[in-house]
Amino acid sequence: MGIDVAFLVLYTAFFAVLAGYLRKLGQSTWLALGALIAVTVLDILEDHHILGLLSLAENGRPIDDSAIVLQEMLSATKFTFSYLAFFLFGLAVPRTTRLGWVLAIFLTAGTLVTAVVGVASPPSLREAIDGGRWLGFLGGFVLVAIWLRRAED
Repeated sequence: MGIDVAFLVLYTAFFAVLAGYLRKLGQSTWLALGALIAVTVLDILEDHHILGLLSLAENGRPIDDSAIVLQEMLSATKFTFSYLAFFLFGLAVPRTTRLGWVLAIFLTAGTLVTAVVGVASPPSLREAIDGGRWLGFLGGFVLVAIWLRRAED
């Protein structure tokens, strides 16, 4: 959980700075950043819910079905908000360079494909898809970093 807390702090800061940069370029990012902040809040709630369930299990107390359903709902809602945030950030990326186009398409079309495949796939494929989603997150961070590095001051 400690690593997840560090990750959520880093991704929130990253996207807040990106939103500020895009605003300086004249792009509207308030809705994208708002959706990303919702992801952060849901991630925090999900983490603490998991810790609460762990505490129950450690103390020999039963975990009822509604707690598991709540966990799945928090996680799915968090990912849905992340898809919205990434898509909106993709719309805000200026498409003035080839790399800008690649990043915008990755964040918009790539996010929509990931969302559809993730929701529509059978449970037997979910673990593999989750691994692919993490690779997509990493790829997105790398693309944004390259795009920012090549941007004019």
